[in-house]
Amino acid sequence: VLSNEEELPANVVTVSPNPTPDELNIKTVLNKPGKVVVEFFNIRGMKVMEKEYNSTSRAFAQKIDLKDFKNGFYLVKINTDKGIMTRRFVVEK
Repeated sequence: VLSNEEELPANVVTVSPNPTPDELNIKTVLNKPGKVVVEFFNIRGMKVMEKEYNSTSRAFAQKIDLKDFKNGFYLVKINTDKGIMTRRFVVEK
């Protein structure tokens, strides 16, 4: 099957840009369309934001506004039908 969508290997999540001043792009490929939960944690492990999306295709791509985040290190946890993937990123204004 040929597709115009960029295929990523299983369990691969891209988070960019890193560092970021105000927004984060998250991309991954799902086993099937469905619910994706994205949680953000500060360096102390406190949840600072949670978003839930319903992806209508296997290719999940979302731009998330982080303008209210302060400078620092954060973790983003992406919960999909493939499991939970965690990535680190930096907010630098």
